[in-house]
Amino acid sequence: MSVAVRRCAVRAFNFEFQSLKWVPNFERNRWFLVLGIKQSKLNELNRLLQACNDATQYSGHPGLYTGGVGDGPMESHDSNDGPKRRKVDKNEVDKNEPHSHDYSQYFHVSIAWNLAEPDTEWTTLVQNIDTSKFIQAPEAAFDAVKVRVGNTVHNIALANRRPGFGKGGGGLGLG
Repeated sequence: MSVAVRRCAVRAFNFEFQSLKWVPNFERNRWFLVLGIKQSKLNELNRLLQACNDATQYSGHPGLYTGGVGDGPMESHDSNDGPKRRKVDKNEVDKNEPHSHDYSQYFHVSIAWNLAEPDTEWTTLVQNIDTSKFIQAPEAAFDAVKVRVGNTVHNIALANRRPGFGKGGGGLGLG
């Protein structure tokens, strides 16, 4: 995994928030209040996700946000009890252009969670909040990727920050 992350050559980067919304996990047994992350100019999050998914696929494991069970917060989900089939993702990778898809809609920071689905009035209320009026861009940059393999968490540092990046640092957890 660390080789794949280093090979994608993503440097530490700043990020901005763009939305506030409630999203369920795949099983719809937990709901998360999340701040959506705006896609950056250099598309670092998509590049890191692709590198991690390439590494997990090489190891025989499913990738994140590819439509499989346990895939993380998904906004659309059929809750029928029939057999689960892999959903075809509109952002599916084109084998001829492996870095052409965009999963930016899924990148977020969770700030709260609930065991039950919030009432419609609450989901509508938070979706209508203009986050740019109330939430500033964090002063910390993402400078590492944390990868959990079994019970062990590995910290993979991103390339050194460029001058002028914010104070401190933040880790990006994938998986």
